[in-house]
Amino acid sequence: MEDDIIKCLGQIKEKELVELCQNLIKIPSHKDTFSREKEIALFLKDLMEREGIEVVLQEAAEGRSNVIGRLRGTGKGPNLLFNGHMDTVRSLGMKDPYGAKVKDGKIWGRGAVDMKSGLAGMTYALIAIKRTGIKLKGNLILAAVVGEENINEGTQRLIEGGCQYDTALVGEPTDLQIVIAHKGIEWIEITVKGKASHASIPKEGINAIVNAARLVCVLEEKLVPKLSQTLRSNRLVGCPTLNIGKIWGGVRNSVVPDLCKIQLDRRTLPGEKIEDVLSEIRSVIRQLENTYAEFKAEVNPIPVGPDTRKQLEEIGKQGLKILPHEPMEISRDSKIVRALSKAFKYVPGRNPEIAGMSGWTDASLLVNRAKIPTAVFGPGPVIKAHTTEEYVNIADLVDAAKVYAVTAVEVCSGRIKDS
Repeated sequence: MEDDIIKCLGQIKEKELVELCQNLIKIPSHKDTFSREKEIALFLKDLMEREGIEVVLQEAAEGRSNVIGRLRGTGKGPNLLFNGHMDTVRSLGMKDPYGAKVKDGKIWGRGAVDMKSGLAGMTYALIAIKRTGIKLKGNLILAAVVGEENINEGTQRLIEGGCQYDTALVGEPTDLQIVIAHKGIEWIEITVKGKASHASIPKEGINAIVNAARLVCVLEEKLVPKLSQTLRSNRLVGCPTLNIGKIWGGVRNSVVPDLCKIQLDRRTLPGEKIEDVLSEIRSVIRQLENTYAEFKAEVNPIPVGPDTRKQLEEIGKQGLKILPHEPMEISRDSKIVRALSKAFKYVPGRNPEIAGMSGWTDASLLVNRAKIPTAVFGPGPVIKAHTTEEYVNIADLVDAAKVYAVTAVEVCSGRIKDS
């Protein structure tokens, strides 16, 4: 098996891998593109077919499909899933977002980090294993999915289709750290209620915007510092956070507003529940109700993803669901973590580092919904994702592809035993 791994790594050619990553970046695949992920899906399907890899399209939403590539094993070993999303955010403010230029040892463009470099590396790992002719015991599956930047309909469909995977790896950018935990997301809407009156007689009304401002101040001055206390922290992902993202209210300047809405983004730790999050915010509201007799507000969770009610209605018409964005954490003794760590033997100058991340990924759905132990590992600094200066280091891209390939061989050969 050692000889097979060495031969496989010999198939990972930097020029080819860079060209693959560039080709993926050159295909726009954000939600405002007419064909969404269709063009990049067909590109990947055609590439894998040319390499002799079994590949099918799996419809995930109307006119949009996941690409499922498979190297079949003998059926006598564990099955490994590579998961990566094809979509990106929009390219607002970027210069030449789809040029995929190489400069200073980096590939630049929208999706270079999030996550077309990871997708290129995982795809190329399958190609390298196929070209080497390694006989795996378990199946190696690549799922290039749609919609991660929206409502995760791609991985949702993957799970609904039946998950015959023993372990999984999501190729999001981690700067080549092995991520075994990340935060969850809760979106919360607070409706502050007042009483309308003419602006010339404001004392006849109750100004909902003024009361909302009081609430914002208390959240920032009392609750946010409380969340930052070390007693609330997780050893891998740190402390929970709260961001006041949107606020709106009123109808015109001459009317005392009777309604004001505030929307919050609350990042949760492994083990935190939505009931506890809501209870904490309601406690703040009760304090204000006790202080101000005319203060009234209610708190409700809202779906993560859609920005407008119209978007939410369109999602419902398509029969899609919005699943909870729960935090995730797996054991550092998990098979996938041990395989990734072992693979670093083949990338000189690097050592495996176990970490957590603040962002959210499809790994949450695989861990919490499908009950598949899943790690996150990929090239590129996540702080460059969604920015106007998005890039991936070519050296990181190559090393990621090597780690993907070795990890796949180690897992699917059955060499990594259950802990």
